[in-house]
Amino acid sequence: MQGQSPKPALPCRNLRPDIEPRVGALTDDLPKRRCESLRVAIGNEVRNWRLKRGWRLEELARAAGLSMGAVSRIENGTVSTSLTTLRALSWALGVPISSLLRRSEQQYEAVFKKAGQPIGLRNCPTPAETLGDIEVLSSGIKVEPYLVRLIEQEAHFPTFRHSGMKFLYMLEGAIRYSHGEDHYDLGPGDSLLFEASVLHGPRKLLRGPALYLSIISARP
Repeated sequence: MQGQSPKPALPCRNLRPDIEPRVGALTDDLPKRRCESLRVAIGNEVRNWRLKRGWRLEELARAAGLSMGAVSRIENGTVSTSLTTLRALSWALGVPISSLLRRSEQQYEAVFKKAGQPIGLRNCPTPAETLGDIEVLSSGIKVEPYLVRLIEQEAHFPTFRHSGMKFLYMLEGAIRYSHGEDHYDLGPGDSLLFEASVLHGPRKLLRGPALYLSIISARP
């Protein structure tokens, strides 16, 4: 109506005030996470090349003109590496700088197995079906998943000892599994996580046939 001042506009309200800060936080943190991944990838390459040469940490440090602490921090991915330092490390190791950056630039692929798809058999003492080796390059960890079937009791099941960690998840049946001096009875839904450098393996088939998932995680 004429002669009346317009009503003030209603103030805008953010119906979800929690959304914007979260999105901003994730966006701001993305470069930091990528930088950390790059440091870890370079560190793993430096360590891998050093081990291929059969060198101790101090030997690489001396050859590159760096302190042991500096090389240790680089290999552990806790510090960013300058181009000058990368050049010194590559010269000491006898490899081009690109070799130290290779894993940071590599694209990773997933390993997908469709239900019912044939699974390759791994030549090992127990009937184990490999689900595919996955090397997580950004962290230098190799993951080996297996499906293990135990159909009948054997006089002596094989035992294992290797580097890394192992995770077991029982799917069917029941077994007794040993880890060092300890024994564990596993049924469907039970799991076991342990250091694989300790002697371990199935000891007894309690209820067969048994099927369990075995995942080995270790540095290659």
